Amino acid sequence: MSRDELGAPAHGRGAAPNPDHWPRPGPGEWLWYVLTGRLNPRYRGWAFRDLTRPGWPLRHLARLAVPLVPVAAVLPFLLPGPLWVRVTATAMGCVIGLLYSFVFLHDSTDRRAVKLGYPSGAAAEAREQRRATQRGGAHRG
Repeated sequence: MSRDELGAPAHGRGAAPNPDHWPRPGPGEWLWYVLTGRLNPRYRGWAFRDLTRPGWPLRHLARLAVPLVPVAAVLPFLLPGPLWVRVTATAMGCVIGLLYSFVFLHDSTDRRAVKLGYPSGAAAEAREQRRATQRGGAHRG
C-alpha cells in the first residue's frame, strides 16, 4: 500500500491530499488513540498529519497528559504523609514522566506512524520535507 493511499503527503509527486478531506476522529476514538489504541483506517491521514505538522511535539505532550491528569488528581489522596509532600511528589513524578517521554519523542511518533501502516521513518521524512519546503520558500523571497 502506498503512502498516498494511506493519506500521507505525496512527496515529490504533486500536491499532498487536501487535509480538509481527512476525517477527524470523534472524542471517543481520539481518546482511544491517545491511550495507544489503533484508529480506524479512515483516520490515517489525520493521524499522520497530527504526527508531522508544526507543533507536533506539543501535541505529543498533550496526548501524554490526558491519561496522566486523572491519575495525578487522585494520587495525592492515596499516598501517606503530609499533603505538601504528596502533592509535590505527584507533581515531580508527572514532570519527570513527561521529560522522560520527551526524550523518546521521535521513537514514539515513529511507532504511532508504523501502527497506522506507514513505513518506519515516514513521519520524520515528512517533517524534514516540510522543513525543506519552508526553507526553500523563505529563500525565494
